[in-house]
Amino acid sequence: MRFVVTFGETKKREIVKIDNYRARQIYYGALNIWNNEFIVCPYPSGNGQNTVKFVEEIKNRHPNRWCVIS
Repeated sequence: MRFVVTFGETKKREIVKIDNYRARQIYYGALNIWNNEFIVCPYPSGNGQNTVKFVEEIKNRHPNRWCVIS
């Protein structure tokens, strides 16, 4: 069993227990700095194909807008 340490509101540590480390999911995230919307999407693996899917998801949510990817 493994633990992941993340930070939540006001720098408070959050500990998340992972029961099956091999069956973990990858999460892609994006922050819209204009309206403070944070988008998180789960994917089975972190690879180029899923990265393209995530970018397409962001573009579909905000058509006719500029996307800055860093």
